[in-house]
Amino acid sequence: GLLKYININSPIELGEAIKARRKELGISQKDLASYCKIAKNVMTNIETAQSDVRVSTLFKISTFLGFKLSLELED
Repeated sequence: GLLKYININSPIELGEAIKARRKELGISQKDLASYCKIAKNVMTNIETAQSDVRVSTLFKISTFLGFKLSLELED
């Protein structure tokens, strides 16, 4: 399929990207939270940038929602 890149520059943008992808796939916050072994309110807080997300949780989210995490190194 077509690769889509999203530049993330803040926790708010990260949360919005997670929420948009989750909704695109028709997955509930509850189901995503359950897969990541976190409470639903924690998932809400991640999507609204009210709390920091653990890197391990971010990898679980990416696996469930089918996206890759990458770092772009600047010169």
